[in-house]
Amino acid sequence: MNCNDNKNKVCSSFDKDITLQRSNKFENPWKYRKRMLICKDIFNINHISKSESKCLFQKYKNALFIRYTTDVDNTESTDWYCCIKDDKYDIDALKSKRKNVVRKGISNFSVREIRVSDYVDDFCTIINDAYNGYEITQQISYEQAALKAKSISEGKNYFVLGAFPNGSNCLVGYLWCHIDGNCISMSEQKVIREHEHDGVNAALLYALCEKYNQEFADSGYYLFDGWKNVLHNTNFQDYLIKYFGFRKAYSNLHIIYNPKYAWWFRLMLSAFPMYGWLLRRISLKAYKNIEAIKKIQDVARKI
Repeated sequence: MNCNDNKNKVCSSFDKDITLQRSNKFENPWKYRKRMLICKDIFNINHISKSESKCLFQKYKNALFIRYTTDVDNTESTDWYCCIKDDKYDIDALKSKRKNVVRKGISNFSVREIRVSDYVDDFCTIINDAYNGYEITQQISYEQAALKAKSISEGKNYFVLGAFPNGSNCLVGYLWCHIDGNCISMSEQKVIREHEHDGVNAALLYALCEKYNQEFADSGYYLFDGWKNVLHNTNFQDYLIKYFGFRKAYSNLHIIYNPKYAWWFRLMLSAFPMYGWLLRRISLKAYKNIEAIKKIQDVARKI
């Protein structure tokens, strides 16, 4: 395929081909986020050729790089994986101690599907409380929360589970999911931290697993909590595996840099070990983003 010859027609055809051949259930298998182009269809992607990557960079002109995986679930343990659940959840299969942890959350909270735009005050409070627990401090205004809640409530193929303490109509946690193709992506989960000990996260996840059992498990869908987290340390995926039957699906990671920015990446990543400390003092957020890129590049180079 040559994108220089009648490139608009050819690249349009490539977009269509990759959607039909590699991802016949996704409306668009590519996710453009924070100047990264990520393949969402984790099970049906082959190696991307130079001509294919050229077409993608012509369409997503500002993308810094393409990140995709191959051999998901068909490779031995590697340094890269996603956390998924593709079988029914059975709480009785848990060890007694773990079962009690989940039942504690179930007994302390009522969880139901909600329109988050009906709970903007609580939604804003939850987000800011969660932000207070992050190393990078930030806050969201009521107006920003209202816009986000409206976008979620009106979004296509979204659903939100809300957690309420028994006897209360105060929202103290939410789990926002997006259905795309046969993937149920756990887009965002936040709770009031003082309720964590009472099992609010367990209550939300149990409700999600029950919904999955009843509506999706028999139709080839899977729950997806994302890839290995390289931005910050977290035990959440281990929690999902221990208490809710998720598993790590290992794969081979690949990165293709946009030729326009390749020289910049080479310079930045080569200088990072020596001057990263200085960048950290100037901007912690920029430091963490570049550190994450370096980590995934190191993983890709091992393959």
